[in-house]
Amino acid sequence: MPYIEYNFLLLLATITIDTFKNNFDSLKYWKILAGAIYSRFSFLPLSTTQTEANTFLLTNYNASLWFLTALTTSSIVFFLITKYINSKTKFLLAGAILLTLTFTGTKLPILLPWSIDVAGIGAFFMLTGVMLKKYGYFSIAITPKHLAVLIALSLIYPILCYINRNINMSIRNYGDHGAASIFLFFAIGTIGSVVFIQISKLISKLPIGDILSSVGQHTISILALHVGLLTAIDSIFSMQEQQKNISYWIFSAIKIIATLIIAYNFSKMIDKYKARAKNKSQPNQTVKP
Repeated sequence: MPYIEYNFLLLLATITIDTFKNNFDSLKYWKILAGAIYSRFSFLPLSTTQTEANTFLLTNYNASLWFLTALTTSSIVFFLITKYINSKTKFLLAGAILLTLTFTGTKLPILLPWSIDVAGIGAFFMLTGVMLKKYGYFSIAITPKHLAVLIALSLIYPILCYINRNINMSIRNYGDHGAASIFLFFAIGTIGSVVFIQISKLISKLPIGDILSSVGQHTISILALHVGLLTAIDSIFSMQEQQKNISYWIFSAIKIIATLIIAYNFSKMIDKYKARAKNKSQPNQTVKP
């Protein structure tokens, strides 16, 4: 499981660096391990009144990995309920139940492990994707009418993002408008997915499409390593607190590209190693005459 593999890799890297710096701290590593097991950014929802009392869990450059366990939990809920959905009525009923569970989750005093409290909205996104695919939305040819709808959605999307800011699903923050934020969050996620999937289909026909497709096959490694790589580059070049001028944006672009290149090639190296190890573990088969 990538979640375990990359958490182990990041922990091993931290232990190695600390050892070279004579900063070995076994208690620190146990806390990192406990945080990875719980798999949430923090124990309490973030707020100005709780910050000092809060316990931050994914502290080993692995904060982005919450997504993998959240995806697992949402997938479990999704597969459980799809066994019983065979009509639009049941789909709407399941959606209402999932949204109710999502709203109930916002009232909890803590963030539950493995994002159990956001699994409802995650499963609802999956259900919506299945329904859109079932009715052929993603296979529709891009006609002038379809393009007009896509342009309209592309304009609506940033407006909704502006209206409902400060979204962060990892800490169960759906926006700035209380219960209404859940519906706005769902609309933003669905419209954004539809728009970017269609844009991706258009880009796939361009020469750069093959490059992006190749990078896309290694997104888990990029997700897992980008925080540590970006932090390392900032540290090496002492760019933590630079004014946001032209040089800042140029450096940021270079930093992002470098991170993508390093994570992409690391992922390809790991894939080759796994393939080689798999081939070695399989006994040679001889063909009988």
